[in-house]
Amino acid sequence: MTELFNKETGAKIATQPEELPPLREGYIRLVHQTSSRHAESFVENGLIYNKTAAGKEHLSLADYPDVTSMVDNFYENDFWKSLVQEDDLHRREGADAKIIFDMPIEEYWAHTQEYWLDLGGTISRGYLVGVIPNYGTKYLKLSMAEMEQKKAISLNNPLPPFYETPNWKEIVEIAHTKNIEGIQESIDNASNDENFVHIEEFETISLNSDNNLLDIDDPENTRHVLSEEDLEKRQQRENNKLNHKDWLQEKLDKMREYYSPKEIGTTGDPQTGEINNYHKAIAKKQTKISKEIMLKRKIMESRMNVRELERR
Repeated sequence: MTELFNKETGAKIATQPEELPPLREGYIRLVHQTSSRHAESFVENGLIYNKTAAGKEHLSLADYPDVTSMVDNFYENDFWKSLVQEDDLHRREGADAKIIFDMPIEEYWAHTQEYWLDLGGTISRGYLVGVIPNYGTKYLKLSMAEMEQKKAISLNNPLPPFYETPNWKEIVEIAHTKNIEGIQESIDNASNDENFVHIEEFETISLNSDNNLLDIDDPENTRHVLSEEDLEKRQQRENNKLNHKDWLQEKLDKMREYYSPKEIGTTGDPQTGEINNYHKAIAKKQTKISKEIMLKRKIMESRMNVRELERR
């Protein structure tokens, strides 16, 4: 492959895994599968996932509301493992290359939000670090030994020159407000639908004054006494909510904006086992939300690590 250079930093773009730089602290690695013949386009334009927001309506590209339809995200170790595993389910047809962008986690997370197209519908070309063979498929993968050898070389490579999309933090702050407004509008529209059932109608459990668990779905309202161990766990969970993010609860709360608790986790008709488009839609939404919550957790962990380093 012809030598390629980053248009913003001038750094040489890796064409083999061992030429990749190590992942910078607070960054995440994005991988897009495509044909190697498009490499020059990514060098010139970055990764365009929404041509309207990018002002590139003439291009024959889809208008995705966020970037998750076009990339997989990895931390360092997971990325290298992906070059060994056979993952043909995620292989794009005709894709013989992996286009690799290393960028700040927070900026990437903004690109995963449906209403944040003020960022231009593009992952900047300044973050492009590699155009490598599409290792990680049945037809092309590294052995464990090859992967470890290439990884060791990569981790000792110098970091590329520092680059950030100009003003992205300010843009994210503005776009965040639009995102919240858009979500609220969606909820309001759903609330006005005569078929919409409010979350409050699906509360399934509560405690009475004696710390007994009441199951309101049970027509006889059968009581189950909580043990001391259960109460202790409940108290610990409440304490964790105060001191730490309760990620499972956040995921559940997010899902409840769209579905009732009875629908969440539904994988098909329990009687027949049939899976229809509605079940698929729930699964797709839950997967998307799970990825968002996991990414938010990574962002917070990254911030905590940075603050810990600063204290030292």
